[in-house]
Amino acid sequence: MKRIRVFGLFAALVVMSQLLCCDVIEAPYKESLIPPTGNGNDSDTVVVRKVLLEDFTGFYCGTCPPASEIANTLDSLYGSQLVIIGIHANFFADVSLHPVPYKEPDLRTPAGEELFNFFNVSSNPSGMVNRRPYGGGLVMSKDAWGAAVVQELARPPEMRIKLTPTYNASDRQLSLKADVRYVMQGSQYDKLVITVLESPVTAPQKDYRLPSPSNILDYKHKHVLRANINGTWGDLLNTGNVVAGTVVSRDYTYTLPGHIDPSKAYIAAFVHRQEPDSQSDIKREVIQAEEVKMIP
Repeated sequence: MKRIRVFGLFAALVVMSQLLCCDVIEAPYKESLIPPTGNGNDSDTVVVRKVLLEDFTGFYCGTCPPASEIANTLDSLYGSQLVIIGIHANFFADVSLHPVPYKEPDLRTPAGEELFNFFNVSSNPSGMVNRRPYGGGLVMSKDAWGAAVVQELARPPEMRIKLTPTYNASDRQLSLKADVRYVMQGSQYDKLVITVLESPVTAPQKDYRLPSPSNILDYKHKHVLRANINGTWGDLLNTGNVVAGTVVSRDYTYTLPGHIDPSKAYIAAFVHRQEPDSQSDIKREVIQAEEVKMIP
C-alpha cells in the first residue's frame, strides 16, 4: 500500500510539472524510483537495467539548452544506468543553412539524420527513451524524459552488454570486443548498435534565454553522436531465439576520424529489437544499453 501511495504521489507531481512546463528535474524523480540493484554497475553476478535517452538537438536551436540541462541532471541522478546520445540533426544542425559562427564544426552524422527522419521527429528539442512510448507518444518533449526514464529503470534487465575497447594512438585504430549475455530469453530480431560519442565538444549554441543574438560561442555539447561503427540499425545477434545464459560476442575495428578527440571519446552500445520490414516504432525498442570510455 505504501508503494502505491508513493507512485500515486509521483504521478500527480509529474502531471503538475508538465502543466507548469517546468524545465527543472526535482527530487521526486529520484525519491519515487524503485532503488536500482547494487550501485548501478554490472558484475559477473549482478545485471542491472540501463536506459537509453536519445536527445535530438542542434546548435542553432535556441530552446535546446534547457533540454540538455534536463539530460545532464538525469545523468547526474542515475549515473551509469543512463546512456545519453545527443543527436544533432535536421535544420537546426545544418551548417549550410546558418550564418557565422554556426558554420563549424558540423556535428551531424548520416545515422542521426536517418533516425530523425525514420522516427518522424517534428522539431528540436525532442527525445526518445528506450524507443518506447510514454504518455501516448514515442518522441516526447523534454519535460517527459525524467518520468519515462523512471518507468524504464523499473523494468527488469534482459541482458548484460560488456564492452572492451583497445585504442592504438599511432594509427588511431580502435579494436572493440562486445559481449552480450542474456539473462532472459533472447529474440532472433535483436540487433547490436555500436556508436562513438564525444563529450564535451566545444561549439557555438543558441540560447534564447540570453539577450539577442543569443549566442554562446564556447558551449560544451555533451554526449555528441559522432559515428555509428556498424550502421544506423546495427548487426543481427542471433539467427533464432536464444535461451537465458547465452553469450554472443562481436569484434569490431574502426579508424577514429581526425576530428574526434580520443581522450573525450566514448563507446555507447545498445541492443534493440527490430522485426523485419516493420515500420512500427515499438518494434525497435531498446532492450539494454552500455557506455565506456574509449581510452579507460
